[in-house]
Amino acid sequence: MLINEQNVAYRRRLVKVCQKMHINHFVRGTSGNVSVRIPDGVLVTPSGIRYEEMKPSDIVHLDMEGNICCNEWIAESKTTPTSEWHLHLAILTARPDVNAVIHSHPRFATTIAVLEQEIPAIHYMLGIVNGNKVPCAPYRTFGTKELSDVVVETMGDRRACLLAHHGMVVAASDLWQAFDMTIQVEAMAELYWRSCAIGDPKSLDDEEMNRVRAKFKTMNYGPQ
Repeated sequence: MLINEQNVAYRRRLVKVCQKMHINHFVRGTSGNVSVRIPDGVLVTPSGIRYEEMKPSDIVHLDMEGNICCNEWIAESKTTPTSEWHLHLAILTARPDVNAVIHSHPRFATTIAVLEQEIPAIHYMLGIVNGNKVPCAPYRTFGTKELSDVVVETMGDRRACLLAHHGMVVAASDLWQAFDMTIQVEAMAELYWRSCAIGDPKSLDDEEMNRVRAKFKTMNYGPQ
């Protein structure tokens, strides 16, 4: 099979994003996972490979039913997809506006998820998630269809969601926007955590957040 240069470019970009996640401590060890939509399916991170050791050839190509597709590196790499492939395919199938998904375990967002709480609109920048809060999906066992179903339902048309006792997932139009969204949501989680430690943080009301989100769109501000 001839090497598909576009496929290779996606793989290299995906590995770079994964390594950025590792450097920023959004994942530890081999936890977390990333996916990107491609013309003939989806590329997802492999299971059990440390981010600092991951290579483009380790990335797994799936069709939209979750079947592993043959690729130009099939003889070299025998990797299997992340255990959360159900989650990635479910979001990409339900959301035609989404082309990249990042599931991570950053410290502050995961702390709030352990408490089964949402991140309220304590700061106007939370409007980048296309909603007035970051909701928390009920706990379901990792790697199951039950988890993917409840995340899709809880997230709705937003771009971020917490997973109770688990972590966080973001969805965006491309990989780098998904990474930027992860940074921003974790920053909001940290701000909320620190605010709760010293007082009772107040939230912006829905009317103001709707104005903020409308202004974001006219200014092309933040990940769109």
